[in-house]
Amino acid sequence: MPIKIIQTKDNPYISIIIPSRDGDRSGNVKKIIDDLNKQTFTDFEIIIAIAKRPNGHARNVGVTKAKGQLFLFIDDDALLGSSDMLEKTIAVFNNDTKKEIGLVGSATLLPPDSNKFQKWQAREIDRSEFFPVTELTESDMAHHLFVATRAETWHAIDGENSNLETGTDMDLRNKIKERGLKIVIAPTIFAYHPLAKDLKSFLKQNFWYGSGIPILRFYWPEQHQISSKMQACKWGLKYTLLYPLLIFKYNRSAPWSFNILKATGKLFREIGYSFGYFKYVNFLKELPKKKQMPAQNKSILN
Repeated sequence: MPIKIIQTKDNPYISIIIPSRDGDRSGNVKKIIDDLNKQTFTDFEIIIAIAKRPNGHARNVGVTKAKGQLFLFIDDDALLGSSDMLEKTIAVFNNDTKKEIGLVGSATLLPPDSNKFQKWQAREIDRSEFFPVTELTESDMAHHLFVATRAETWHAIDGENSNLETGTDMDLRNKIKERGLKIVIAPTIFAYHPLAKDLKSFLKQNFWYGSGIPILRFYWPEQHQISSKMQACKWGLKYTLLYPLLIFKYNRSAPWSFNILKATGKLFREIGYSFGYFKYVNFLKELPKKKQMPAQNKSILN
């Protein structure tokens, strides 16, 4: 896996790791670097970890080249919202003298140039946006769009899970919580996160996310999950039949409303989950043997 070190110093305070499949993301990686070079805090290095899959493995490989006291991870489709994001992120860690904080993230906003379909998603899909806060706020909305941790914390949790196709945000937050550490959003800072540009991309994205859930559930089991091929078939059929109801009532506790985009995303995630069980059934059988593998080791998905 190639690693591009864009700029480095002997002892940078922050190591910024950007995982990217092609190191470019249609020119957005260059925009991120431009945003970083406009920051008021400048003691950092930038490491581009280029990998086909999965992103967690790419981050782990990027960290092997990192020399900073803090690790900052930025998704390659992000854009920074202001020039003081690094400065304010560092301030949170500096003020945390008891070292109770494990992750520091930013608010998440839709880019101003988003199209009508993207704005529709933001209105209807939960967690699409998380608006800036005025004071330090505990929240599980910290995610890989823009998130920082101490190097010592990263190594204590053994880094990312190199075997996850999807759900790396949840996995990272859960491991941080298991250490008894807080997950917070820094005051006033935000990053832009684009949503799927059209229906085809939206459906593909939800199906892809769902297909990786069988692996995620191996590490973080839930009460209702697929554990056989028969269940996988029933699971997909169940949500296909429930689709008309989901359009008007997303779940039992939700009020009646019209949520066609939300329901469609749910349908494709659950069908993807069903498909993913068949896709990874043999891989899942091998996971118990690999569960104790250090995260920094080579991904067994490759």
